[in-house]
Order: sequence, then structure tokens, then C-alpha cells
Amino acid sequence: MSESRIVSARIEKEYDPIRNEWESRVQVLIHDNALYSGFLAEIPPIHLHTLITLSLFMKDTGKIDISIADFARSLGISFHQAQKRIEDLAAFRFHDDPILRINKTKVIETNERMSMSILPISPITFVDERDTVEPHSFSAKNSDYLFEYLRMMLQLPELPDRYEELLITLQNFPYELPPQVIEVLIEHVIEYKQEFDQNYLMTIAHSWSTSGICTKEQAEKWVRETKMLATPMKTENSTEAYLLQFLRDRIRKQLSSVQINMIFQLLEEPFSFEPGCIEVLIDHVVAQISLTKGKPDFPKKYVEVVAQDWVERGVRTRQAAIAEVEEWHKRYSIKPLDPIDKKEKPPTVPKVKGLSKNKTEILEKFRKAGLK
Repeated sequence: MSESRIVSARIEKEYDPIRNEWESRVQVLIHDNALYSGFLAEIPPIHLHTLITLSLFMKDTGKIDISIADFARSLGISFHQAQKRIEDLAAFRFHDDPILRINKTKVIETNERMSMSILPISPITFVDERDTVEPHSFSAKNSDYLFEYLRMMLQLPELPDRYEELLITLQNFPYELPPQVIEVLIEHVIEYKQEFDQNYLMTIAHSWSTSGICTKEQAEKWVRETKMLATPMKTENSTEAYLLQFLRDRIRKQLSSVQINMIFQLLEEPFSFEPGCIEVLIDHVVAQISLTKGKPDFPKKYVEVVAQDWVERGVRTRQAAIAEVEEWHKRYSIKPLDPIDKKEKPPTVPKVKGLSKNKTEILEKFRKAGLK
């Protein structure tokens, strides 16, 4: 870290596995060098206030893209005051150099947005607080070898730029995977997916990075264990593998880690279901989800409800599970309405001949009697 740094903007990244996305957080750090650089003496307090506020809107690329309305709202000032603050800061000079540059201004309906950069002369810059930072470059170590390896695996005459950027990303923060591990990763993705699935590759890369898989041997061991779960066979010593294959055949897709763990849990305490009982459970759950959702699945929440209900009822064998499912259908299945027999119609009152004529004669007598 530079000894002459006065104020720095640290941007930390955090991965959210639920939403499968990275979140960035900005922190503004003021160093003791700010006391002796002369910067605090020259910059007016209102400009320093504006500079620090703008730095909190900085993205992980080091750029600032902000609407005037958002900036005004953060400081509790009017729109025109916020606009004037930014313009005054852009006009301010430190050692005869600007510290803020406005790159672009655009108006969307009534909302004005500004794209700007805090220049290197400013004590606030985009920094990475790690001790050593290797820039992303296509000439990074071992990149050329990986480029050629991926090109040969995909049988392409030339590797697209997006794949080169992907390989560079895997070698740098936050993944930092060694080239030997990336080689195993590429081979596994192509073999498992029968294509170069970039989304699946990044998912596995994040898993390996967080799990500490940093050697070729560890990566190959992970691949072997995954293959054992992906191609189970029905044997006397592999009840779990058979049930995983049974479930995969029912939902017609690869199992998630959550679904695999559910099968293991159903065989253990507190459930302790027999394999035949789990087969009936799988068929029952998949059938109900297919009716309600339109496609087969084995969701965790629904499985937990059914499994807990069966435990309370003492259902742990195949025969008991079949009886429970039949009883469930009797209780909750919707019976179709009985069709109406067209021959059985409610009786109708027969019409009396001459009724209209008699009614007319009676009304005529009333009129002659003076009644209306």
C-alpha cells in the first residue's frame, strides 16, 4: 500500500449463494498522511464532504454512475444544490490538477444521471487492499497454455476473446485457481455436460475456491466422487446409489446436492425409512408435484412435510407406505361430479288446453263490471 495515500476507497466483494451473485460494499478509509499532505488545508469542507459522498457510490470498476436525485437525497439537499456541489468539485484543483472528471451526463425522462471518475491525483482512488495485486492481462502466467488447451478441447480454429477473459478470471481474485486445477475443471465440464457450459463451470469454480481445492489431486478426487454419485448402480452394498438413480429416473434430470442429501437423510435418524418406503415416497411426491406444477420434481419442503407425517404415523416400510398413500388419496383426492342423466329430468306441469281462452273470458267479465 502506498505510504503517501491520504484517503482510499476500499471495495469488498461478498458472494451470496442464495441469489447466486456477488455483492459489493464500499468503505472510505482516511489515513494519517492526510494530516501532512496539505490536501485538508486546501480543500474546502463542503468539497471534501461531496468527494467522500461520491466515493460511496463508486462501483467495483472504479467508476461512479449516479443520478442527481439520489445524490441530493443522500445529503438531504435540493436538486439544484446537489448539481452545484458536483460542478464546484469538478472545478476544484489540487496542485493545479482536477480531482473529479465528469465523463457523461444523460437525461432519462426527468432524471439526470452523471457518469464521473475520481482522478488519480485525488487522495480517493479505487484500491484493492491486498498486498499483491496482479492485473488482468492476457499475458498472465500460464494463460497462453490454457488458451491453447481450451481451444484444442473445443476443437476451434481460434479461441474467442470471451473464453480468454474467462480463463484469466479463474486465475485471479476471487477464484485464484491454479492452471492445473483449471485444466481438470475444463475437462470435467465438457465430459459431464457434453458441451462447454460456462454457467456450470463458474458454479464449480466458486465451489472449489471456497472449499480450498487448489491442487490437481484434490480436483481429480472431487471429479471421481461426483462421477460415483452421477452413475450409481443397484448393488447390495449401494442402497444410496440405487435410490439416487431411482429418483433421477423419476424426475428425468440430474440431481442437485440438496436432493442427494435428502436421500441420505431419509435413510438415517430420525427417519430411518426402508429403501422400499423411500421408493414409494419418491413416486408419491413426484406424482403430486407433476399434477400441481406441470413437471416432475422432488422439492425439499414438500418432502420434509410428507416424511415428518409418516414418522409420526409410524410409516417406515414399503407396505405401510403403500397403505398410507392409498389412504391419502381417499382423503384428499377430488372425485369427479356425477354426470346428469338427460332422461331423468324434473317433471313439468302439463299445459291445460283452453286455459288462455278461459283467462281472456274472465278478464272481459271484470272489465264489463267496471274493474280494471
